[in-house]
Amino acid sequence: MVLGLLSDTHLRSADERLGRLLSGVLGPAEVLLHAGDFISEGVVAHLECADPRPFYGVAGNMDSDSVVGRLPSRRVLDLGGRRVGLVHGWGGPQGIEERLLGAFSEPLDLLVFGHTHRPSQIRIGRTLLVNPGSAFDRRFAPRCTVALVSVEPGGIEVRIEEVDA
Repeated sequence: MVLGLLSDTHLRSADERLGRLLSGVLGPAEVLLHAGDFISEGVVAHLECADPRPFYGVAGNMDSDSVVGRLPSRRVLDLGGRRVGLVHGWGGPQGIEERLLGAFSEPLDLLVFGHTHRPSQIRIGRTLLVNPGSAFDRRFAPRCTVALVSVEPGGIEVRIEEVDA
């Protein structure tokens, strides 16, 4: 199963950039996961309704009240035979992986997060933590990125992909 990971889109509406991203770089994804900071409920609605793939998202610290009311702050999913956690994140970048992992009481194979705008992957114990970076906001990173993650019973493979924002 191929997961398309995005975070920190910071879009005021579901514009043509989002459409290009979904049909382009994230085209191979079978399931879409968004780790928060959509900004607009219209982006959530587009991912839920306009794109035919299953979509799961969480609210981030910059999201509007309508997004916060619509999405949980964290969730755990069974995808491709793996336990996948999804959360936005909070606080500074130092030690964020340990903080986020500590927010889940159950064991996870994969934890997807955002908040820092920086793509990363790190293993802590049995859990692979992946931040796809920001799809459209380079505020804290040299480039805009998303991730494609192959989740199989035999392993998890991550590819960080640059976005032409």
